[in-house]
Amino acid sequence: MKSSNSPAESHRLLDFVPSIRPSFLSVVLVFVCGCLWVKNETTNERLIALESRVNLFPCVQSVSIENTDRISLSPTEATARDLYKKVQTHVSERIGYTSVSPLSIEASATIRLRKRRKVLNDTSTGITIHEVRKEISKQFEQLMPTKYCKSSDKVCPAGPPGYPGPIGARGPRGRRGPKGKKGPQGPMGPLGKFGKTGITGPAGPRGEKGDKGPQGPMGPPGKSGKTGITGPAGPRGEKGSNGEAGEPGPKGIPGPPGRPGKSISAPQVMLSPAEQTRDEGGNTAFYCTVAGNPSPIVEWQFKGTKLLSASKHLIKEGELIVRNLNYSDAGPYTCAARNILGSSEATSNLTVRGLPVFTKVPPSLATPVQGTTFQVTCQADGYPRPAITWTRAAMPLPAGKTSINQGTLTINNLSPADNGFYDCVATNIMGTKKKRINLAVQVHRSGFIQKPSNYC
Repeated sequence: MKSSNSPAESHRLLDFVPSIRPSFLSVVLVFVCGCLWVKNETTNERLIALESRVNLFPCVQSVSIENTDRISLSPTEATARDLYKKVQTHVSERIGYTSVSPLSIEASATIRLRKRRKVLNDTSTGITIHEVRKEISKQFEQLMPTKYCKSSDKVCPAGPPGYPGPIGARGPRGRRGPKGKKGPQGPMGPLGKFGKTGITGPAGPRGEKGDKGPQGPMGPPGKSGKTGITGPAGPRGEKGSNGEAGEPGPKGIPGPPGRPGKSISAPQVMLSPAEQTRDEGGNTAFYCTVAGNPSPIVEWQFKGTKLLSASKHLIKEGELIVRNLNYSDAGPYTCAARNILGSSEATSNLTVRGLPVFTKVPPSLATPVQGTTFQVTCQADGYPRPAITWTRAAMPLPAGKTSINQGTLTINNLSPADNGFYDCVATNIMGTKKKRINLAVQVHRSGFIQKPSNYC
């Protein structure tokens, strides 16, 4: 329990301890305080230097007392007056107050004597440095709008408040407070929207077939279908008997002499290419060139059957295009032409190269009896001609009693150990195809035959 509570207590303690990481504002304040302290020390040092210079002045010469209760200052006092002006100008510039108008030369040249000095006659008296300093301080207090605090005979006036500094950068985020207490449970919100429709479940069992309903009314007739392909021309009809000869008409105007006609000839056919090999799934084309007069009639034939222009065979003028080739499209293609003088034809052979095609497929299930001999035949055709072999799924063929001859698999003396799936594999350079047969040997059991476990 102590180990579990110690991290929480240390975390609470850290929350109340202030962070010692310095912020930008604190650094700026320390810098400003240092600058003000240096400025204050410099001002004090200058005032001390001025006082030291005043202490070096000689004693004030004698002064004459006039009837007007004013005395004229000696050269020493004139020097003190100049020093007073310099100090006044320097202090006004350093503090930043509005400059005060200086005393007139006449007013600064005379100083009103105190009452205790009026009794004196024209006898000269000396003025000490203490009195000069006291008079300077008195004039300062009269001219300046604020009072000075005197500490160790140093002048330290209080300046006006400065302009507010720029807003400092935002400090780092504080630590996360402790977790509050759980509030009371709020009122129940409105009902949410309906969710999406779920996945459709599996189809249920098919119901029983209902009774046949009564025959509905006959619907409207459908639209007429597209015109079918024109069938082959029918046999030529018998020639009718000649009609009676009519009376000869009047002799017409002879026309201009005609152009010499072409010589008539029997058709001549040339077909290209004479031999071609194409891959399964592609297209190919044959080109037929025909000559003869009158113009012969041209038709295309495949294995002796006339071809018509459709989606599989596209016939243009002197061109035949065969699309989407497969193994059944392989064979001879003939271009035949005929006219009244005779006929002619040319043939080209097409070879389709593709996957093997099974011409004889073994049954999917065979159930021979134990101890007998089992034979099954598998044949395939294609170009290049495929090779046929037999394999057993996940196991070798039964050893010592299996033979393969021209696609025929023979297994002698069958036993339950020969059960399994056997594959007929036809392979050529274009690929491989397989056909599978399930061999299930039936075992004799005291008068009845037991079916194997893999029988289906």
